[in-house]
Amino acid sequence: MTQLVHKGIFGFVPELPRLAHDAAYARRLIAEAGYPKGFSTTLAFRDDAGLEPIVVALKAMLERVGIRVEPRPMPWRTMLEATWRSRRQAISLAGWQFDEGAAWGLLRDCIHTQDPTRTYGAFNAGYSDAEMDRLIDAGDQVFEGVERRAHYREIMRLALDEMPLVPLYARRDSYAVSRRVHWQPRIDGSLRAAEMSWNDDPS
Repeated sequence: MTQLVHKGIFGFVPELPRLAHDAAYARRLIAEAGYPKGFSTTLAFRDDAGLEPIVVALKAMLERVGIRVEPRPMPWRTMLEATWRSRRQAISLAGWQFDEGAAWGLLRDCIHTQDPTRTYGAFNAGYSDAEMDRLIDAGDQVFEGVERRAHYREIMRLALDEMPLVPLYARRDSYAVSRRVHWQPRIDGSLRAAEMSWNDDPS
C-alpha cells in the first residue's frame, strides 16, 4: 500500500508520492525519540482473522528497525475495548472492507476524532487533528464527482503527512468461476447470487 486506500477505491490519488522503505531513517527517528536501542511493545490482532502469517512478517520488519514486538492475539470484542475504546494498546493490526467503494467510511470511522454524538471515530485509537476533521466534515456536503475527487485529494495529501494509520497491504481475492457463469467480482469482496447469471452456451 502506498496510501490509505488502494487503487480502485474512490479517493485513491495516483499522483501522491509512493511511501519509501528506509530502515536507517526509521532507526534514526526512533533514536531521536529517546530510544537509541529501540524498544519493546505488544502487537494486538484479531485471533480469528487468519492474520498469523502477516503478524510474523510484520514482527520481523519491525525488529529490523529496533521495535521488538510480542504478538498478542485476542477476540474481536477484546480488541475493540483494548484498542479503540480505551486506547490502551500501543500497536494493533486490523483491516478495513470498503463496502461503499469509497474512502468515506474509513475516514469517518478510523480517522475522524472520536465523536460519540455522531458515532464518528468509532475505530479511532486516539488520533485527532482539527484540519482533518474539518475536511472530513466538509466532505459530507461535496457530491459532484470532480469536486469530490479534488476534496479527497486534499484529505489524502494531509493523511500522507500526518500518517494517522500505517497502510500495509491490500488483500487479493482469487476466484474460480465456470465459463457458464456471468459475474464480476465486487470491490468489497462480497458474493451476491443476485448479481450472477447462468449461460447454457459457454461459447
